[in-house]
Amino acid sequence: MSMTKLIRAVTSGGSRFLFIVLTLAISASATLAQSATGQIVGKVTDPNGAVVSGAQVSAKAVDTGRESTATSDDQGGYIVTALQPGLYDVTVQAGNFKPSNQRVQVTIGSKVSVDTQLALTDVVGASVSVIASEGVEVNTQTAEVSNIVTGTQIRELPTLTRNPYDLIGLE
Repeated sequence: MSMTKLIRAVTSGGSRFLFIVLTLAISASATLAQSATGQIVGKVTDPNGAVVSGAQVSAKAVDTGRESTATSDDQGGYIVTALQPGLYDVTVQAGNFKPSNQRVQVTIGSKVSVDTQLALTDVVGASVSVIASEGVEVNTQTAEVSNIVTGTQIRELPTLTRNPYDLIGLE
């Protein structure tokens, strides 16, 4: 028997009490179907505003310690679902970025937005060493440019006249 036929039968028979009980039962089942949890949603970006895919998002309940996780998708978006109402510490971390921590309140049926812009990590102890090879020294005091032609260069470099002044053209 369909729902409309049942309602017609109950209301036409004069039994309003049965109709009220049936209405309350249907509305109670609809109320039970609603979720008693909330969600945390957001987008993860880098310092330039580009999306960060594959970032690990962790939502840890402050009072119970229960942890739920998610991973950001190709557009940087994530959703952490089925969270009981309460305070949550949200940690977002990815590759060469500093972890980001935020505390949010989740309520029943809420969808809390936590957009995160990750900062680059500090490079500790990194150094750049420049080692000069033998060769040209730069004169920082004057604009003078000079070079020394050795006797070996005069003997071994091909010249027509073996005149050392012909080698000035090489400089």
